[in-house]
Amino acid sequence: MLSVVALIFVPVVGIVPKYATAPALVMVGLFMMKEIKRIDFANLEEAFPAFIIMVMTALSYSISTGLAFGFISFVFMKTISGRARDVKPTMWIIAVLSVLFLTMDQLADAIDYLRQLI
Repeated sequence: MLSVVALIFVPVVGIVPKYATAPALVMVGLFMMKEIKRIDFANLEEAFPAFIIMVMTALSYSISTGLAFGFISFVFMKTISGRARDVKPTMWIIAVLSVLFLTMDQLADAIDYLRQLI
C-alpha cells in the first residue's frame, strides 16, 4: 500500500541532482558513527561483524555490500563459537541471501564457463 503511495514521489526524487545527495550521505555517516560507542568490543561475536560492516562498507563504497558481509560474518562467528542455535531462522535466511548477493556475478561467469565445456 505505502509503496504505491511512494511511487507518486519518484519524479520528485529524480529532480534532486546527484551532487546534492553527498551531504545527506555524510550526515548519515555521522549519525552511524555516533552509534559505534554502543558496540561491545569486548565481545568478539558482536564486535567482529560490526567491524566487518564498517570496513567493507568503506572499501566497497556500498552499504549493501558491507551489510551482506556483516550478516555472513555474524552467522559465521556464532557458528564457529558453538552458538549456532542462538541465530534466528530469519538471520540464516538473510545470510544465505547475502552469500547469493555477493556471488551472483561469479555464478553467472561459472555457468557460462560450464556451458562452454559442454
